[in-house]
Amino acid sequence: MMKYLKNICWLAAALAVLGVTATAEDAAADSKVLNVADKSVKKTEVRHSMIGARDTVIFYQFEKQHAVLVVNLKHQANHANQFSVTAKVHVFADGVTGKALGKWVNNQHSDGLHPDVPRPAASYPIPKKSCEVVASKLIGRIKAHNGEYDDYSVQFKIGEVAEKDVFVLKAVAETSKGFVKPNKS
Repeated sequence: MMKYLKNICWLAAALAVLGVTATAEDAAADSKVLNVADKSVKKTEVRHSMIGARDTVIFYQFEKQHAVLVVNLKHQANHANQFSVTAKVHVFADGVTGKALGKWVNNQHSDGLHPDVPRPAASYPIPKKSCEVVASKLIGRIKAHNGEYDDYSVQFKIGEVAEKDVFVLKAVAETSKGFVKPNKS
């Protein structure tokens, strides 16, 4: 009986060690995973500039991973309801804070209010084959100081992409909006 008890204790100790090891590996892997569905991710969607409506840019800030995913939805000229989507991951140095990432994001779409922002250590374009507009639908019309625009709901997908030893971007499926300046006929 004592022999079985020793084996059970040994097995329990071995499993505990394996559990700690797996948790450490999981934590290291999680530090490289970019998942827009994570509740800690800050999303900033920009559709207007100081001069009016513009192509949509969406910023996903991954504070723990020191990274920003930038998604661009662009209207395809001469096609009333067609949009394209491109994306890029910007990776920053480990010490960059969420506040600093927010200042960098702000400078990308505004008048550059923040003079001291971090620069990305590296930037990785997401392959075009991984980016797809699934659907677009006219939802209304807006009046801006520089004219009228058709307002579209745009569904897009980005497939899972891995940059070895840098990040794994989990698949993205989102809906955003895009403006189109109507053709005058």
